[in-house]
Order: sequence, then structure tokens, then C-alpha cells
Amino acid sequence: MERPRMKIPLTATDKAVEITGWLALLTIWVLVISSYSNLPDTIPTHFNMAGKADGQSLESAVWFLPVMLFN
Repeated sequence: MERPRMKIPLTATDKAVEITGWLALLTIWVLVISSYSNLPDTIPTHFNMAGKADGQSLESAVWFLPVMLFN
């Protein structure tokens, strides 16, 4: 049995939220691409309660956030 599909029109607020989300995603991609070559070989990826880095990863870990945002 096929479920009916409803096309709900977007309101002005819905469109503003969609545009803001896409702009934020684009901004994150631009920041990662533009700063990737300036990163050190390892970067801090986890911080303890005192704010000190206690975990490190390769510079390629910066791709995690932009890639996950597409899922």
C-alpha cells in the first residue's frame, strides 16, 4: 500500500531557516577548505573540564564536521 504524499508549501519563515542553514553549511565548507593548508599535522580534538587538550588527531579530522552535516 502506497502512502499518500503531501506537498506542504513553505512559509517565509521556513524559507529563511532553509537559506540560513545552507549558508551556514557553505560557510563551514569554505572555512575548512581555505584554512586546511595552514593547519599543523596534529590538531586538538578533545578537551578536559579544565579546557586543556587531552586528545589529538590528524589534520584530516577537520573534514568530519562538514561531511557529517550532509548526512
